[in-house]
Formats: sequence, C-alpha cells, structure tokens
Amino acid sequence: MTGRLVAGIVFLIVLCGANVAMLMAEEIEPGPTKAKAEAAPVDRLAGLQYISSARPANLKAMGLDSAQADATMAEMGALEQRLHLGQGDKDQIRFLLDNTEDIGPIENAFCGRSPQLPSRYAALAFLVEEKQGELRVRDLAGMNTFDEQEWAAKARISTLVQQIEFIEARQEDATRMGFAAVLAAQTETAIKGDAPWGTSLWNNWSWESVKKKYESVESKVVRYTAVMHLVLEATNGEGGMCRTE
Repeated sequence: MTGRLVAGIVFLIVLCGANVAMLMAEEIEPGPTKAKAEAAPVDRLAGLQYISSARPANLKAMGLDSAQADATMAEMGALEQRLHLGQGDKDQIRFLLDNTEDIGPIENAFCGRSPQLPSRYAALAFLVEEKQGELRVRDLAGMNTFDEQEWAAKARISTLVQQIEFIEARQEDATRMGFAAVLAAQTETAIKGDAPWGTSLWNNWSWESVKKKYESVESKVVRYTAVMHLVLEATNGEGGMCRTE
C-alpha cells in the first residue's frame, strides 16, 4: 500500500469523524407536525358575519336548537320594530352608539378587538345588567348610552371562554351553554367543569339539566342572543363603527 493511499484513508476517517460530531452537536428544529400540535385552539366561530341574512346560520353555529332559533328570530323581528332599526334618527341602536362618549370600550367589545374574548361574549358587559341579585338582558329602548356594567368585571367571562370555547374537545353548543352559565351567574361552576357544564363522559354536559335547574335561563339566552346579534349587525354592517374601509 502506497503512502499516498494511506494518507487518503486517514483523511477520510478524520473527515467522517468531524461530520458526525457536528451532527450530534446540532440542535434539531421541531418539524411542522410538532409545531402544529402545539398551536393553541382558536375560536371556532371567529368567521361569523353579523348580517341579517346570516341569522339562521349563526344561531345554529351557536348551538341553539330549532325551537330556540325560531324564538330568537321572532324576538329579533319584534325588536327591529320596537327599536325602529334602520329608520334614520329613530334608530335606537344608532342613537345609543352616537350618544356614548367613550367609544373605546364598546369598539373593543362589539368589533371583536380582543382575541381572548369574542364579541358575542364581550357584548355581555354592555347588554346585561344586574338587578336585585339577578342578571337580566337590558331593555335598549330604556337606555341613553352603552355603559359597561359592574357585574361583568367579576364574572370571569374571559376565563369561561377559554375553558369551554378555546379547547380541542369543544362541544357543538358551547356558546349556548356559555351564555347560560353567565346569565345564570354560574360562570365559576362552568369554569370548574362541574355539572351541568362538566367535561366527563358521565353526561355532565347537559343543556336539559341547565334548563331544569335554572328555569328562566332559556328565555334569557334567547333574548340576549337576539339583542346581541342586532347590536353587532349595527356595528359591523355597512356604515357601522367597526367598518374600516
């Protein structure tokens, strides 16, 4: 074996050893599959459009059954007439928006500016009031301005949303159940995952149990959904405060 051949073999051995050492020291970046698995769940209903033609589809997406959807549609129709919606200066929602001096909070709420709190939930703070220890949907006809209600600051609505909406195993009627938890003043129950907002396999997530235990909550969910949808239509529709184009 010639000296030149021996030198070549030695060179190859050294070169391979160096490459192996470099590969062992290199930090491997996580692949796209791992990155995707670690991505946080998002709002499944983020794409809802608050326009009159989308009402039936939106109510279904929020988990309302056919009877509740029909009742909500009827409520919206009655409110449109009572609040003179679309009638220029008589439009009560437009009046409330124009009459609210500090529009920052309502812009954040009605325009969905918070990724942690979708507008359908953020609106609760402005459209629901506490009277005699009970939460009730506000009568827009009797209001002069949109003002944030004190009860909402203690209700932990954002935590509730993270617990039942922004999860992989989200229930189809999560929004209906979320509204019910707030309006029945049971956000803590839902956050802890206790029945009827449970997450176990033993039928602890149950709308029927909610209705049975909190008798007035269904009518509150229907009324709130109707009022909320009309307000978001006014703010997100053509000429609304949320439109930027």
